[in-house]
Amino acid sequence: MCAHFINANLAKSNEFSNSHNSSVANTTHRRAKRSILQLASMIKCVTGCDAMLYKGYGCYCGYSGRGVPVDLIDE
Repeated sequence: MCAHFINANLAKSNEFSNSHNSSVANTTHRRAKRSILQLASMIKCVTGCDAMLYKGYGCYCGYSGRGVPVDLIDE
């Protein structure tokens, strides 16, 4: 699952990189919206942890970034 996720995103990254090198005036950037499930999949892939473990994690996120970060992930 992770390898498929990474390969798909690398392909999209390369497409963006190649289109970005062309004339800026003629370039149309397309961004696909992603779901919360895709975010959870990415977190699982990168960290090896269930994304739900991060529910309620930290104190720095949110409007105005208030609070003291609990660690480097929270910054």
